[in-house]
Amino acid sequence: MATMNSTSAANSHPADRPVLRNAAIPFGQAIAYVVIQMIASGVGVIGNILVIGAVLIYKPLRKSGNIFIATLAIVDLCVTGYITPLGILGFFNQDVLTESPNLCTFTGAVCVNVCNASLFTLMIISVSRMFAISYPNIYARMFTPMNCIAVVVISWFVVIAVNLPAFFYSDGFWFEPRSQSCLWNWYVNPLHRHLWAVLCLIVPVIVTAACYLNIFIHVYKSKQRWQW
Repeated sequence: MATMNSTSAANSHPADRPVLRNAAIPFGQAIAYVVIQMIASGVGVIGNILVIGAVLIYKPLRKSGNIFIATLAIVDLCVTGYITPLGILGFFNQDVLTESPNLCTFTGAVCVNVCNASLFTLMIISVSRMFAISYPNIYARMFTPMNCIAVVVISWFVVIAVNLPAFFYSDGFWFEPRSQSCLWNWYVNPLHRHLWAVLCLIVPVIVTAACYLNIFIHVYKSKQRWQW
């Protein structure tokens, strides 16, 4: 099984790649991992297709806010329909990924971009919920269908722009032996890694937390006024 050994691609470490060795996994744990991943992938694919189909087909669901829900479903479909199955395949036979640099690069690029897009979409949903609850008069003017689509497109552009430099590194994407999958090699450029961490992780988390805190305060104050 692929988890028991490292290929030459995973063992040849340039100066900017740390030595990461995959530990042998007991057979029972390996089977449990594969089964869980297969179930999660199957449920995710079916669920996300149903969400996207419902928003597209059922007219009452074609609302501004649901554009973000459909976008999140599309992002998650990329994970459950492509990244997870390929990760399972790499778990059994990592040569499929290590011997195909283009496939590994594409998979790593899809992984980092859709994961970042997921965080950005969750951040956008939290902002829209904050305006819908705390500032309903402004919400109707700001979150029109066209504005929502524009926000989604801009968020994807930002994510791709932040991750774009990785394509110009000599070893920007690689087969990571511990996860048995192709990922962005963030060890190559520390400056890019720190910029990515701030823009694609810290900022979305802070904005999302701030929005839900605003919602909590607004609901709490409204409840207090009703009690009086």
